[in-house]
Amino acid sequence: SSNRRSIRHKTTPKLYLTLGSAVHKGLEAGVQGKDPVEAVEEYIKVEREAKVEEYKQATETTPWPAELREFDEAGELANGLVVQYFDHYGRTNPLSDQGLTYLGIEVPFKIDITHELDPDGFLLPVGQQIFFCGTLDGIAVDEFGQIWIVENKTYTRKPSPEDIQWHFQAQGYAVALEWLTGMSVAGVLYNGIAKKLIAEPKVLKSGLLSTDKRRRCK
Repeated sequence: SSNRRSIRHKTTPKLYLTLGSAVHKGLEAGVQGKDPVEAVEEYIKVEREAKVEEYKQATETTPWPAELREFDEAGELANGLVVQYFDHYGRTNPLSDQGLTYLGIEVPFKIDITHELDPDGFLLPVGQQIFFCGTLDGIAVDEFGQIWIVENKTYTRKPSPEDIQWHFQAQGYAVALEWLTGMSVAGVLYNGIAKKLIAEPKVLKSGLLSTDKRRRCK
């Protein structure tokens, strides 16, 4: 076109729920002494309304229930995972089995790293700043007073220990926390939550319970 803008296809908004974000809301509420299930349900309600409104604005029609089925199923799974998590680990201190206690959860940070990137002030334009921003899933302390980072993650496939050990986010967040507190980080706890609800074992014809590990929470 004359203004050099091509015609773009108008796509239908995706009706999906970010499962990890919903679970994070539940974990945050539980650690803060609030009802985790209520927090997840409220988050899902707000997200659903926003997705439907976005769909209406783009298509001038309301989505069919079938189009929202995947969203609703993800919402049910998120609720189930949060209930399952706190039923197993308790709400008082869900990290107690690891010898840790939460100091904070969902902690945002913003650190000016301009000097680290351009110590002599020659690379960046005058007055320009660079910030390292992020949100720590959790900060915990052990019985010796050492600081730990908690990474709350939902997963479909369990990551390898090597991937966790050298994950750039965990490494970067450890540096950030040391800058913020002046304390060395003792370690990172990968708090993995499988995207799968625990199912009752199948009863075999012999009357014994199945040992099929696929029916267990990994």
